[in-house]
Amino acid sequence: MKKVYSSSSILLLGFILIFGGISFASAQRSDTEEFTLEEITVTAQKREEDVQKVPLAIDTISGYELTEMGKVTLEDALASLPSVIVQRMGNRLNVSIRGMDNDYSPDVSNSMVAVTYDGTYSSVAGIDATGLYDSSRVEVLSGPQGTLYSRASTGGVVNIISNNPVQKTESSASIEFGNYNLFNTQGMVNFPLNEKLAFRTAFSTQLRDGYISNGTDDNDTKSARAKLKYDPNEDLSILFAIDYVRMGGKGQGENSPFAVGVNMFEDQPDNAWTSDMDGKDFSVNRKTRKFYMEMNWNLGFGTLTFLPAVTRMVQELYTGINYHDEITYTHAFGFQKEYSGEIRLASPDDARIKWLGGVYSYTRHYEYLSLETSGEINWRNYRNPSIAAFGNTTVPISDKFRLNLGTRWTQDRADALTVFTPAPPGMVNAPMITKTNFFDYKVGVEYDLAENSMLWTDYSTGHRAGMRGWPDETLNAYQLGVKNRFMDNRLQLNASSYYYAYLDYQVMAPMREYTYYVDGEEYTTMDRGDGSGGEATIYGIELATSYILTPKDRIDFTAAYQNAEVSALTFTYEYSDPMDVSGGKLNNSPDFTIFGSYQHEFPLSNGGSVMARIESRYQTETTIMMNAIYNQSILRIPEGMSVEKVNAEPDHSISNASLKFNAPSGIWSLNGYIKNIENHAVKKNLLNNAMRIGPPRTYGVVLSVQF
Repeated sequence: MKKVYSSSSILLLGFILIFGGISFASAQRSDTEEFTLEEITVTAQKREEDVQKVPLAIDTISGYELTEMGKVTLEDALASLPSVIVQRMGNRLNVSIRGMDNDYSPDVSNSMVAVTYDGTYSSVAGIDATGLYDSSRVEVLSGPQGTLYSRASTGGVVNIISNNPVQKTESSASIEFGNYNLFNTQGMVNFPLNEKLAFRTAFSTQLRDGYISNGTDDNDTKSARAKLKYDPNEDLSILFAIDYVRMGGKGQGENSPFAVGVNMFEDQPDNAWTSDMDGKDFSVNRKTRKFYMEMNWNLGFGTLTFLPAVTRMVQELYTGINYHDEITYTHAFGFQKEYSGEIRLASPDDARIKWLGGVYSYTRHYEYLSLETSGEINWRNYRNPSIAAFGNTTVPISDKFRLNLGTRWTQDRADALTVFTPAPPGMVNAPMITKTNFFDYKVGVEYDLAENSMLWTDYSTGHRAGMRGWPDETLNAYQLGVKNRFMDNRLQLNASSYYYAYLDYQVMAPMREYTYYVDGEEYTTMDRGDGSGGEATIYGIELATSYILTPKDRIDFTAAYQNAEVSALTFTYEYSDPMDVSGGKLNNSPDFTIFGSYQHEFPLSNGGSVMARIESRYQTETTIMMNAIYNQSILRIPEGMSVEKVNAEPDHSISNASLKFNAPSGIWSLNGYIKNIENHAVKKNLLNNAMRIGPPRTYGVVLSVQF
């Protein structure tokens, strides 16, 4: 009954915001200067649309903002969004949206949030750490997206969209300096080869000392991208692209759950970015190459799109391990190949009934070998093929009322073999094969309350393959939202509410030591727990507004409330008593999150201008890794500290500020910024023996030119 009341109250609050907005739509128009919020075009539903006309909870970050504020990683780019938290897990970033994330290593299980790059999904490490140069925008979609997107999109999708070649000559460049010996560069050149061919190439270099005292958590990345666009006629367009990333430096003690992080702490120490472990022998050498193309062919009755991609990654790592105060070093090698392909057919843009259908295929092969100074050998081999068929349609019932329907059938397979020599207690060196079929669907409606106001609601499902042969996780999601523009497009007010019912929710259960006797002899073994079959409940409401006060002043404000908990879960064992862990808070789900920003432009007498901006994000306390509390036996928590406090990120705020000079010619600009003014160490992960934290206070300047 409590769930019913909670969900009803959230939906009711959504309606109050909606109908409160309708009365506000009659606000007096301004007949003074023309200044409005920009129209943002997105491809969230795999067709170009105004973001205010898309019946989804969606946030966007422009490529301009990424460059000017020195946001070179996904962690930087998503830092201001209210219901999004980015963790550091293993050798990659793990995106959490509305408390939906991944308790397991991304190498062995699907994340709940997919990251796609120019329309293709990839799990390769490094995609999230670079690739944001020469970008058009980043789109963040909340809620299940399985009827339109590939695997791993139960909780949402992050789309990174880079710029394509255009039929004009243009170029740009930027250079950035900052503390920790930061030195970043970006550049782009675009030019037409003839009336049908255009070429675009871009590069990025990132160089920075480590944030942690032993030199780890540094950055040494070089990236390059080349695109060739061929338009033989007005109905056919073909894009060829190559992407290259090379990551070096010391890294973060990657590819090991026991690897170096920082010294664990409960409250903020004087210098949280401290590690007692020597980092002199740490190194990362990872190379990733991606080849992809996109063909769009207008057939008259619809547009055919073909999107194949091949990604190859090779890496060599040196990292240290501190396991129960016994330090060893690891020399590791990793290899990964990904193949994906999508073919879809979509209705013409001017069709009364909008429809889209297609098929999708994905195959991943990942192999990892580590050699430890203690003599242990760890070899892992994963294969993850997936196929799917999907379809979506929007049917107009009237001029204002539309029905949205979507469906997707997916078959996922996971072949995993892990070999430890010698095998640790409780570990069996045997292959694990799982195969599962999903059928997801979505039913939604949208209604135009006014010319610039839209109400939308939907019910959708999501699935994630269970680990170790456990039952598949199932999500039932209910969403209600409204999108509004008022005051001659000077004020934007969007609100959404949601209720998620998660079934067969799974958490990594701790292993327990079990003693038994045979013929009077005592034996000890490890009893591995089963953490499947749980239930989780997530509900909340989000509000986002932007207001152009004057031609020189703008305010942005977002607020989110969320309640996310494990409503029922019991760990079961073969030999030990069960453990009831119901009531635990889900990872990365603060009750309240608030973000606000203000910017003002100061015109100069020479025709230039100075833009000042300040922003701050506040969140209440949240749990970092729920399973860390249950798996205390393998945590290296310092004596006298509480695992609950170590594993909790307290309420805090992170503020940024910038001051930018725009030259009168518009050709160049100079932007100075400072990020994390509070110098707060945000706990990002607590996995086995490693605590990872976010960046300290950083500052820098960015000089940008464009022609």
